[in-house]
Amino acid sequence: MLAQIDSSKRGQSNQRASIKKAVKKQAAAAKKVEEDERTIDAYIGAELYSNRMFPFGCPSFQKAQVKLLKEDQDSKGGDSKYKLIDSTYFNNKEGFGYMLKKLTKGKYQIQVRKYSFGFDVFDFTARIYAK
Repeated sequence: MLAQIDSSKRGQSNQRASIKKAVKKQAAAAKKVEEDERTIDAYIGAELYSNRMFPFGCPSFQKAQVKLLKEDQDSKGGDSKYKLIDSTYFNNKEGFGYMLKKLTKGKYQIQVRKYSFGFDVFDFTARIYAK
């Protein structure tokens, strides 16, 4: 009789231990999901030379596009691809192009492409601010 009571106590303590382990595992998984879903506000912009930087009479109009891409990895751990998050066109008469986005944890890429013809000025300034 004493042996039966003792073994039932061991069974209960094993159950408690396994429940505690399961609760800890679930809490850790929830914390990881919470960390992955946190976002930051990011301001991403680009600017071309203003018209004042060119001599009078020279072509000065410039147009460009800014693209924000996020790395999207296969679930199998294979090749990664970049997925377009946002894109904007701008020109040097308007000033600059920018995006304000909430970004999650991950790897990002910014692409700036110029669409101007007639002269070879490929300089631009990129700005990235986040909090």
